[in-house]
Amino acid sequence: MSTVWKALCVLSLVSLAHCAYSAAQHRSFLRLVQKEFTSLPLDIVIQTFVSLLVAVFACAHIAGEFQYIRNDQTADVIFSAQERRLEPGGQSRQLLHLRTSRKMLPAKVRLIPRAFRRSAHSSAQTKNLDPLHHCRQLVHRHDYEHFLTIQLIKDNEIKSALLSILSLNVEISLIRAKIRPNSGVDGINQLKFWKDSMKILAGLEKGPVPRQPTIKALQANCKIDQTKLILLENLVTARQQTLGDRPFKDMTSLEEHSKLLNSSLIQLLASELGSDSNSEALKNVADKIGVSLGVTTLMRATLPLLKEGVVMLPQDLLQIHGLTPDRVYNNKNPEAFKALVKDLYSTAEISLKSARKLSAEIPATKRPAFMASALKIDHALKCVKRADYSLFTKELQQHGPFAATVLWWRFKRNRF
Repeated sequence: MSTVWKALCVLSLVSLAHCAYSAAQHRSFLRLVQKEFTSLPLDIVIQTFVSLLVAVFACAHIAGEFQYIRNDQTADVIFSAQERRLEPGGQSRQLLHLRTSRKMLPAKVRLIPRAFRRSAHSSAQTKNLDPLHHCRQLVHRHDYEHFLTIQLIKDNEIKSALLSILSLNVEISLIRAKIRPNSGVDGINQLKFWKDSMKILAGLEKGPVPRQPTIKALQANCKIDQTKLILLENLVTARQQTLGDRPFKDMTSLEEHSKLLNSSLIQLLASELGSDSNSEALKNVADKIGVSLGVTTLMRATLPLLKEGVVMLPQDLLQIHGLTPDRVYNNKNPEAFKALVKDLYSTAEISLKSARKLSAEIPATKRPAFMASALKIDHALKCVKRADYSLFTKELQQHGPFAATVLWWRFKRNRF
């Protein structure tokens, strides 16, 4: 792909040079015929603007990923996911790393012995950490489509509640990456920590609220009743089902898992967007979107999981197409694997179309809860079909290049 952008950059620069030459020739021609110059011909103007736009766009892609501008020159506070561990009391300890310069530290801090300087400065920074800012960074990094959707909502209270819920979903989803091989029940204990924390926030269990940014944000921005507690627990239960990278027994188990996880998240988001109305219709559409998202997520995750030697594709589909995890891992029967991907694609597409047919039954205020999920599904299906039903395409692992524009347009039209 970088070769294509380099070629476009060269062509656009050549085109700009041609525009400059054409403009000079036009001026020379006017002097020869003794006419006054008024403006350049329209074709030269259009060619100039198009060439300039292509050159800027190509240069931006050649330069690589943009870096965030650091807004704190004195200390860089970094949350490390690998260094979060559960304390015996059930609370989560945040380890902060501060990279500071001696010259930039205040005089009082420089007087502290070197052995205690890190902990003293760390405690001062911890007090100033904003839980909602932590949630915003986490969602932006790991759930970009939902982050874009939230930016379109004007009500700050609703924004805060949605960010808190999405941050919880990200925190739970990252537990798999934190678990080390042969770590025993470490992952189960971490999931239990989140379940217990939700019960404390709902008032069903007594105990101190853990000093964890996402939990603090939920406490401040969300009122957790019995219905929301069940949906929040569903997020944890769904992660427990796939904690050991166990493959799905059949398509039915994959669909049920997708409903438990994705549908619960959509219903949680919808509950913060307005009062309950026609909840049965909302749950029905959320289930269909959830199934479609679960299938496309599995398609997107297949390649990264194969690199770890893990195959989570439904076993009944593997048997139907004469495949085994070993055959999939070694790509021994690509045609059969392509047929399996077509079956997954068909299931996701049918569920998405069924949900969109029922979109009129969803209140307009609650439709933003579906937009990010629908955008993810559309992008994944488009990438798979464009790659001739192959999951080994780099495009499938990336965000849609026009995700922000598409979301803005759908938000304006109030459609998903």
